[in-house]
Amino acid sequence: MLYHIHRSMPFIRVGGHRTYPPPILTVVQAHGSFNHRAGSAAVAARMTKANEVLVERVFPVYNVESSTEAEWASVYFGLQVATQSKEFSVGLENDNLGVIHHILFGFKSKPRDHAYYYSYKIHDTIQNMDWCGIRWISRERNKADGLFKRLE
Repeated sequence: MLYHIHRSMPFIRVGGHRTYPPPILTVVQAHGSFNHRAGSAAVAARMTKANEVLVERVFPVYNVESSTEAEWASVYFGLQVATQSKEFSVGLENDNLGVIHHILFGFKSKPRDHAYYYSYKIHDTIQNMDWCGIRWISRERNKADGLFKRLE
């Protein structure tokens, strides 16, 4: 019998006051959804605190033009959920590799307006935290994706 083992990569530090991660992190999974036909979008965040208390939030967003923009908005929303809950040592997970790459390494060329806006807001939020790291996870492992059923 074969077992499929899920091993996550470590979080890569993107900012905060501390250089090294604390021994216990709050993990935030963020996901964005965009419906092209309806022209609607939503963001979701699922936060697991160190004491294993779950906080789940879903929020509709307006004036979003693409699924990529919805993903950018979801990362910012996830950080907002953490800071509003007074969680300042956060490991953020998202399934959009492009967004993760740009947060880690910046832009090689001039980004679209929404990417520049959310990148600025994300990094501004992170700098006020104790420690923040980010990593890519597969969509199947991103449990924030299942929260969109609440809007239906």
